[in-house]
Amino acid sequence: MRRATQALLAITGVATVGIGLFHLVLGGAAVIGGSPLNATAQGEHRFFAALFACYGLAFLWCVPAAETKKRQINLLAATFLVGGLARLLSIAISGPPNAFYSVMLIIELALPMVLFFLACRLPQSA
Repeated sequence: MRRATQALLAITGVATVGIGLFHLVLGGAAVIGGSPLNATAQGEHRFFAALFACYGLAFLWCVPAAETKKRQINLLAATFLVGGLARLLSIAISGPPNAFYSVMLIIELALPMVLFFLACRLPQSA
């Protein structure tokens, strides 16, 4: 389970850093099917993109010695789940997004469950 957990943490970390940097550089233009943003919304978008990239770094930080970072892994997974729930709320309030983001929603709801499962199966640390 250790290697599977480490692999999933690494993939998630690299993807999250990449997505964050992509949005940081392109701003609102990185949103598939989105509308142009004004300067205020661009600034807000880039601010949260930087936080998302740093969030990805936290996943990567957990890769070595993952068994000693179960609490952190669970916190990162819970945060990801809250993001998926926020997307569900957005759908309820504003309607369905672009199909790409509907696929992302499935990942945002499933990935945390897999991480919770893997983290609880990691061997105890010394």
